[in-house]
Amino acid sequence: MKEKINNFKEIFKKIFLVSVLILVIIQFRKISKEIKVEDIKYIFKNLSIFIIILMGIYGIFANIPASLYDFVLNDELDNDYEKKYIAETGFCINNFNDLLGLGGFISIGLRTAFYGKGHEPSKLVKKIIELLVFLPCGLSFFSILSLISLYFHENPVLERYMILLIGASLYIPIVFGLSFFGKIKFKKKNQIKLFIISIAEWFGVMSAFVVIGYLMGIKFDLITLSTLVVAANIVGYISMIPGAIGSFDLIILLALKSQGIDQELALSWILLYRLAYYIIPFCLAFVFFSKNFTKAFQFKEAGFLKRLFKNITVLFNTFMMYIFGLFMILAATLPDKAYGGGLLTKLNPIRASAIYQFPSILFGFIFIIMARAYISRQKKSYILNIVILSLVFLYTYITGYSLSTLIYIVIMFVMNLITKDELHTKQFIYASEDRFIDLLLANFMLIVYVGKILKHGSIIDVNISDANDFILIPFEYNFASIIVTISIIYFLSYLLIRFLQGSRLKIGEKFDRDRYLSLLESQGGSKEAFLAFLDDKDLFWLRKDGLDLACLQIKTIADKVVVMGDPIGNEEHFDELLDEFINQADDLGYNIVFYEINKEITMKVHEYGFNFMKFGESANVNLEEFNLDGKKKKNLRKTINKIDRDGYKFEVMEKPFDGKTIKRLQEISNSWLGEGKEKGFSLGFFDRNYLNTGDIAVVKNPDGKIIAFANLCPIYYKNWATVDLMRYDDKVDGLMDYLFINIFTYLKENNIKYFDLGMAPLANVGVMRHSFLQEKMVYMIFKLGDHFYSFEGLKAYKDKYASFWEERYLSYSRGSSLIFSALTLFYVINKKIK
Repeated sequence: MKEKINNFKEIFKKIFLVSVLILVIIQFRKISKEIKVEDIKYIFKNLSIFIIILMGIYGIFANIPASLYDFVLNDELDNDYEKKYIAETGFCINNFNDLLGLGGFISIGLRTAFYGKGHEPSKLVKKIIELLVFLPCGLSFFSILSLISLYFHENPVLERYMILLIGASLYIPIVFGLSFFGKIKFKKKNQIKLFIISIAEWFGVMSAFVVIGYLMGIKFDLITLSTLVVAANIVGYISMIPGAIGSFDLIILLALKSQGIDQELALSWILLYRLAYYIIPFCLAFVFFSKNFTKAFQFKEAGFLKRLFKNITVLFNTFMMYIFGLFMILAATLPDKAYGGGLLTKLNPIRASAIYQFPSILFGFIFIIMARAYISRQKKSYILNIVILSLVFLYTYITGYSLSTLIYIVIMFVMNLITKDELHTKQFIYASEDRFIDLLLANFMLIVYVGKILKHGSIIDVNISDANDFILIPFEYNFASIIVTISIIYFLSYLLIRFLQGSRLKIGEKFDRDRYLSLLESQGGSKEAFLAFLDDKDLFWLRKDGLDLACLQIKTIADKVVVMGDPIGNEEHFDELLDEFINQADDLGYNIVFYEINKEITMKVHEYGFNFMKFGESANVNLEEFNLDGKKKKNLRKTINKIDRDGYKFEVMEKPFDGKTIKRLQEISNSWLGEGKEKGFSLGFFDRNYLNTGDIAVVKNPDGKIIAFANLCPIYYKNWATVDLMRYDDKVDGLMDYLFINIFTYLKENNIKYFDLGMAPLANVGVMRHSFLQEKMVYMIFKLGDHFYSFEGLKAYKDKYASFWEERYLSYSRGSSLIFSALTLFYVINKKIK
């Protein structure tokens, strides 16, 4: 239930944001008809360069208080960065966040990157979020002052914003309450500093607007203008639009007009304010970002032609359906008289006189969705396409058809009939990449529609006079109608998607411990075989004549099936296993992501059309050649000898383990993790059943108490061994090296030839000057998002033991995005362990 409520909140938030944007566009479209561009040009022409420079200087000066937040944050984190570095990065962070927004993601991401070195990520993010709580305090403070001024100086115009001012003024008491009850962990003196800084920041925001008006020579009442700026900023803050672009501008434009200021002069005022307070400081912030970036991120059969023809037909029909859907929305957005028979008219297969406005937009969304279902070869799409094409044909005919439009629909109808036997997929899986592109295009056209269609008639009738008749905010009745319209379109689109999806069918089977052990013992394993015992993945089996021959470790996330590591079992059947797996996934509409696979498997799946990129390197130790001889190993020898002399002992404990031992191992694990969280999928996590699958190497102190452990993983793979969890008391220097070297010695004595140290993710990937852009973006996703493990540090540490390195790859379905595949992988690895 809680998850459904959260989903509803997210949906409402998106609808609210889109509705705000549409409302802003509508109003600016109305206002633009009354504005004379020549007058605006005249105003700018008469401003001297000196005045414009003064505006820019004051805009930069007004932004300085916001950078002070980061001095307080670094004091709270006990960082010792140079003041110059904090000042520059703080200026950068706050300007990027002001202009780009993204719900605080930029603020959190950049502060984590610039100041997060040596800090546990979850604790750092919590501190940053607590800091963000103080940001609106200044606006709340000035709302209180505005209410006080209204009490002593009545103003009918300002009283319309009374509810907004009262609501904003309540924020400070809420923050004080959180502080009083200990919900905010900042030091009290730092909380006071943050409160003062917030006031200074918002004073800078408002004073910048006032000073620019003064430099333009505009006469105004200071108290009245200040209150209007406060109210406009409140609306801008509520709108959640980055920089309050549009929402603030619209409210302040109307407010200035109500004070007798010409629209052209008011608009010029707003544009100069945006230039001085946002654009010029942003350029300076970008210089600071570029300067400090490096420091922060150190970073042959008969049916061939027939199938080819049908595949081309499917692609062409998909293209026609998708374009048809977009042009149906565009036809409502720009009717014939709007673009007057230009190139767009010739390209448009739809006569706007026939299909227009709301039904056209709705059909447009439907065709975009159906194009995606059709290209995924979903069985249900065949009948549904026949029905929808018939309805559109009828609708086009009734509303004033054209021959070209009917021919276009008939062509799609015929191609749908021709390709019927190509539609084999059992379900529709709406890929995240496709969903992103579709929403982006459709919503863009929807916004353009609302803005452009007004002068030709619309289901939403908005009048500028409504701005003076409201309870809470201007245009509230129009705002509600926009929400209803968008909600209807989105709701019907959602129902269509759910119908196409049906009951979700998953690939693979739940982990069966006994069956899996039987496979390992009879057919062999792989270097990642032990991860299946975590029981956080499913298995895809190859079974012939009642005998299990091989399997894959998989996890289904939304539209993707992520495969962990190389196939497990009999190598002679790997080709058959991969063929069956890829075909089944394709039949169910899933995209596949292979993670940490070797070069041989990468080339094999590449034959199926999979793209790939190197994702890291796996470190391997030749135990027969490993020793501690030579100058390079001198420090290691000293470390090992010292720990031995201090009375520490290495021991391998055999399974099963009693409750007392598990409890002690849990204590060590919890201490090692600190406030960090367990990861999964490609990394093990502490679990009693998992630890009881193999022996455990431990180090005991002179009192016989366990202070470090590593589980020896059951991989059943030739003469190889590996460990997964290695957790220890970091108070003893060199303990990790001591544990590793003793494990090597123990395995060597037991005739094991090779040891897998595990992968160094993104080692030598995306960091070269000529690396592919997508590889660089994947590197940034994991670099910015995962601070628990240091990629460079991991590579350097393993390098002192590694005899040789083996490249590991990420391979993903053709048509999938590398970025979205990497995001899915990042999510599955970092998903919270229950």
